[in-house]
Parts: sequence; structure tokens; C-alpha cells
Amino acid sequence: SQALQICNEKSYALTLFILLKQEFQDVNLMSQSEWINKCDEVIIQVMKFKPPLHREFDIFPIWFLVLDIISDNRWHFDIKNKNLDQFYQQLQVYAAKATSLLDIFTTRSRQLVELKEPPPRLQLAARAMMLIIQRILSSKSSNNNNN
Repeated sequence: SQALQICNEKSYALTLFILLKQEFQDVNLMSQSEWINKCDEVIIQVMKFKPPLHREFDIFPIWFLVLDIISDNRWHFDIKNKNLDQFYQQLQVYAAKATSLLDIFTTRSRQLVELKEPPPRLQLAARAMMLIIQRILSSKSSNNNNN
């Protein structure tokens, strides 16, 4: 939607968070395939968001939307999702565990800011997210094996 695009362009994190959260208002009425498609859309929007320089913490609540998705009972361990894989790879870049040609930060004045590595708080948050994702998927895997 145009509102999501504007939020990404202007780095309006809170508005983006609220819009994406509203996408899941009627999740109980969705079929499994509709729900998976909606999850894909949300993960893509989360990946598109680039926090403004010196406000990288704006991205943290948006990342929690992905945790909500994979924590949901409808997300099965056996779901191979390329968008979740790409999100995890993006977290690796933020965590300074991988390099990418993607520019992590841009200023709003069209000037590119090149950072050798993301700020420490962003690295720490990305590493924590990676750990939480691994734990959630591991827990679902062990629950799947027990059934």
C-alpha cells in the first residue's frame, strides 16, 4: 500500500509498526494459506525498513513482528520460507556477522553514509533477534519431533 511505502521512505517506524500490526487484526478469520501470504507481506515490509542514522533503535519493535509470526501456532517448523531466510540474512548484516552490498543506512539528503559496521546497539539487538529466532524454531522442531 502507499502508506507502507511512505513509512519506509520517510523511516516512520511507529506508523509502520501500527499499520503492519493492523494487517493481522483478522488473523483468526484467515485460512492457513492466506495467513502465510500475509506473513510474507509483513516480513517483506520489515526487511524494507531502513532506520534513520542515529535512530537505528526505531527498527527494534518492527523486528518483533517477525517474532510474533514465527511464534504463532500456525507457523510450522517445516515451513521453508525464503523471506524469513532473507530476514535472517539481513539480521546477520546488522549483527556485523556478514557483509552485504546493501547499504544499511542512508541519510534523507540523498547522501550515502558508508559505515564499516553497524552501531554496537544495533549489532547487539540483531544478535539477540537471531538467537531468539533460533530458539523459537528449535523449540518448534523439538515439539514437531515429539508429536
